[in-house]
Amino acid sequence: MERECFKRDTSSFVVLALAKLIQIQLLLVVAVQIFVCCCYLAHLTSHLTSLVQMVKKIMTLESMVESLNAELAELGSSDALTRAKQHHDSIVASMRQKFDVDILAANEKIDSLTKKLAEKVICCVQLI
Repeated sequence: MERECFKRDTSSFVVLALAKLIQIQLLLVVAVQIFVCCCYLAHLTSHLTSLVQMVKKIMTLESMVESLNAELAELGSSDALTRAKQHHDSIVASMRQKFDVDILAANEKIDSLTKKLAEKVICCVQLI
């Protein structure tokens, strides 16, 4: 009788110990996933920061172009100035087109990274 009771107690203890080990393993898996998510979030934040800086630089350059256009408008309309203005306008148009493409690409990348960041935040919150 004692031996049977001892077997039951031992098997109950083993079952409880295994259940605790499984819980610990699950907690470790969750902790590792949270760590990976945090690293990925830091990486995405870094990319977002650089893209925001690029957009700010582009906006500064656009304001410089507008300022130059205003100065050019103030000048007289001699033939040489007219040719220079036409040349300037073509350069500005090509620069503006390039900047518009760059801004569009940067905004698309910001949107994509923001979406990924939100997904990872949701993932981390769900893990917690």
